[in-house]
Amino acid sequence: MMHDPMSVKYAGTPGTIPLPTPRMREGTSIADLGKWMVLGETFAHMAATISPVAQPRYVDIGCGCGKMARFLTLDRGCSYLGIDIHKAAIDWSNEAFKRHPRFDFVHIDVESPIANPEGTIDPAEIHLPSEDGAADVILCGSLFTHLEEPAFIHYMEEIARLLSPVGRALISIHNEPADGRFSGDVPRIDISEAYFREIVEASGLTIVKRIGFWLGQYVFVVGRPGDPGLA
Repeated sequence: MMHDPMSVKYAGTPGTIPLPTPRMREGTSIADLGKWMVLGETFAHMAATISPVAQPRYVDIGCGCGKMARFLTLDRGCSYLGIDIHKAAIDWSNEAFKRHPRFDFVHIDVESPIANPEGTIDPAEIHLPSEDGAADVILCGSLFTHLEEPAFIHYMEEIARLLSPVGRALISIHNEPADGRFSGDVPRIDISEAYFREIVEASGLTIVKRIGFWLGQYVFVVGRPGDPGLA
């Protein structure tokens, strides 16, 4: 499972970003290289499509080892902040993306029973490392699918804090809760779309568009009330 000759062949190719090892990919997402690349490419494309400005500031919460960031580097006008609880992935990304000075990666020591059991920060109390109103596009691919209810609500409040006046967030969820509302634990969280909407609106935001099915999850664009919407 961990044998990945492509990572070795690809390493050091001039002008490219290195590929993380299968073990690192598995620790933050999925080991299979093809699926990992498809996940990153498709979510990055959606994020770029919903940007309300020509030179967006991206904030990627749960960035892992840069599976979305590597595609966003093709836009030389953007800037990017990746945030994750996996310190090894953050350290790797800062080295791998060092030729892209507008791309930064920051570790947050949030407790997770699977990903970071020794973490010192309660996920329901996290203050994300970005200024108020600084993000034009926030990426949350497979983030809320692992947040228990108090953290789920709090992270939505943090997104509301970070979004610029015209900003938008791209959020994926699982939408099949066993109790019809909210169920599961850290490996997989499900929430009804009705309750998801309640949490979004309680944070002061609104659902701009339901994009729909994305590789096993459902994707929504969230923005501020008064957002002109998307075609």
